[in-house]
Amino acid sequence: MLVLASILPFANAAGAANEVAISLPSFPVTLNGTIVDSAYRQYPFIVYKDITYFPMTYYDCRFLGLETDWSGETGLAIHKTDISGPYENYATNRRNSSTDRALVSEFSVSVNGTAIDNSSEDYPLLLYRSITYFPMTWRFCRDEFGWDYTFSYEAGFAINIPIESIRLDRIEAIIKGESRQLSPVLVPSNASTVGISYSSSNEAVATISSSGMIRALAAGTTQITVMAPNGISAAATLSVIVPVSQVRVEMEQSRYRFETKETIRFNVIVLPDDATDKSVDIHVTNAELRGTNAIIPSSSGMASITATASNGLFGKIEIEIIDLDELAQEVVRLTNIERAKEGRSTLSGSVSLLNSASMTRATELIESFSHDRPDGRSCFTAFTDIELSYVSAGENIAMGYINPEKVVSGWMHSDGHRQNILNSSFSSIGVGVALDDSSGRLYWVQMFIG
Repeated sequence: MLVLASILPFANAAGAANEVAISLPSFPVTLNGTIVDSAYRQYPFIVYKDITYFPMTYYDCRFLGLETDWSGETGLAIHKTDISGPYENYATNRRNSSTDRALVSEFSVSVNGTAIDNSSEDYPLLLYRSITYFPMTWRFCRDEFGWDYTFSYEAGFAINIPIESIRLDRIEAIIKGESRQLSPVLVPSNASTVGISYSSSNEAVATISSSGMIRALAAGTTQITVMAPNGISAAATLSVIVPVSQVRVEMEQSRYRFETKETIRFNVIVLPDDATDKSVDIHVTNAELRGTNAIIPSSSGMASITATASNGLFGKIEIEIIDLDELAQEVVRLTNIERAKEGRSTLSGSVSLLNSASMTRATELIESFSHDRPDGRSCFTAFTDIELSYVSAGENIAMGYINPEKVVSGWMHSDGHRQNILNSSFSSIGVGVALDDSSGRLYWVQMFIG
């Protein structure tokens, strides 16, 4: 049975035969680094014959790793255990007298199974305020309980329960810039933390304070070591990571010409620059991924590239894949629809020289948006340059329209352009479409001959 304390069958009585004089310590008393304030403690530490005594209350025993059993037949048994508990200061507002009287206990006592003849002890167990008090001699503190025992008049009396082993569980990775308290597991659990030191093998990666606070400084690994004053130590590896905060996919332009087997390159930007894991998973649509930074479009239309980091952050870009031949053919089709509405004949779009001249003019518009060519000559010299004969001719030009429907509608709402589209003297049409890679702008040309 656990007992809170050894309860007296009688109170202190002045003049009793087994009464002794005691005093409060005139020096500091420290237990496992905790200063004991005996002046204002319900159960103070006391001094008898120059030996410090501690009260065997439930909390004081547990704090020091002791357990007590009491029975009327066998008396008080004291055992060293691995049981531990928090410190209880038993604070009171009433100041204790510096001197008092205590009684020598008369019941049977055993320590770690060995009987103690209290009546013949130089420093017997005492009874004070109905609590058993135990002498903190070298014999008991060091030999029986294994405590570190020091005393000087300057530093006072100190008991520290030595560390038998230290365990450092796996230290979870810490993000750069964060801090974390290290909590090593001490055996016994009530061992003193006084004098424990901490170190980091790579302080450029992480530092650790004298209280065990880790501060992560840079990506990398370091070994954290915890060492007790008696040389017992434990170590564990700490990783400092820098998580990805942003992923971007960058390309030089938003529109690309669709050409079979043409490779389009892209860049994946992962930030910050010192991110620990900059690997990304690349996913593409309407394209074939080539390597880690290039695609080949599968068809005209929209294509996308998504780069996803290991922490789930991703960047995505969508681009338009343009088949210039398809756009040109659609312009021809829409033009003939407009002519049909007005009863005009269908224009032929299959004159190869006319189509070639139209593509030449579309490309020239990127350099000079004019019916005059970049060299100052008339637009119709594109016909004579390739020996294409004609009787009548016309040219419509446009830029910036995003699709055939828009550009044909624009021309039909402009009188001069409309007249060319509906001109009954024209029999053939050539359409050229060019893409300005730097701006992503489309340039459109209709050339008519009759």
